[in-house]
Amino acid sequence: MIVTPTPEQRAIVEWAGGPLMVLAGAGTGKTTVIVERVRWLLAAEPDLRPENILVLTYNVKATDELLGRFERSLGLEVARRLTVENFHGFGFGLVRSHWRELGLPADPVVLDEIGQRLLVQRLRDRIRFRLYDGWGWHQSELRDLIASIDRARDEGVTPAEYRAVAEAGLAEVAGALGSARYDDALATLDRPDGIAAAKAASARLSLDDHGSVVAIARRIVRGDGREAVAGMTPDQVRAADVLAGRLEDQARVLDALGILEQAVAYEEYAAELPRSGAVDFGEQI
Repeated sequence: MIVTPTPEQRAIVEWAGGPLMVLAGAGTGKTTVIVERVRWLLAAEPDLRPENILVLTYNVKATDELLGRFERSLGLEVARRLTVENFHGFGFGLVRSHWRELGLPADPVVLDEIGQRLLVQRLRDRIRFRLYDGWGWHQSELRDLIASIDRARDEGVTPAEYRAVAEAGLAEVAGALGSARYDDALATLDRPDGIAAAKAASARLSLDDHGSVVAIARRIVRGDGREAVAGMTPDQVRAADVLAGRLEDQARVLDALGILEQAVAYEEYAAELPRSGAVDFGEQI
């Protein structure tokens, strides 16, 4: 089946000026353009063989759809000589073919999300966690930590680059607070109760909600779970205001430390993968 491209699609199909990026939304004929592009290349370049064409797409479903379209457009014999795969499948094929050069076993393990979590959990004892703390490591925090590693890898950020940025950020916070306030915040974050209060304050400050941090401080000072000023002595009100400031300091330090923890976890994770004879989906890319 031959589909007649629009003039805009035809300009893409017959592009001969080197690399080309095409941005298009849903339903605009992206698959048609890809199929017609391959058909045009084979017709326009007599020395080009189907085996020399690589078509990569995002997932298995899109790969199957493309293969079907190529079979209808080019015929079964030509379509089967093309390499049409999703990114991760193609990457894993390269890993399997070049396992020796990568220092991996002949049949490397591919970690899914559960495998990633188990690997990171093995690293807990090597890293001094505060934000991703050892007193109560929830699955949501573990997912966030792995997501930060995946984002860095997807964006081509190395562990060393991540750590340099994290250390610079922590130094900036320390300089802004001054040594006394920074040391006080750090000492508080070494306690489980301090971590909990700082996490709560950080969540409120991320929404630019200073008033909620004051409310947290009042509940702590009152000790009865209430946040109203009514019933507090003047000394308690002043103490809550002072505590609110300290909670904001702790939240800023905790956020900066959290980025450093991500960087350290990324370093350990990247070193542990080859030792475990494993790759993850991001590494295949």
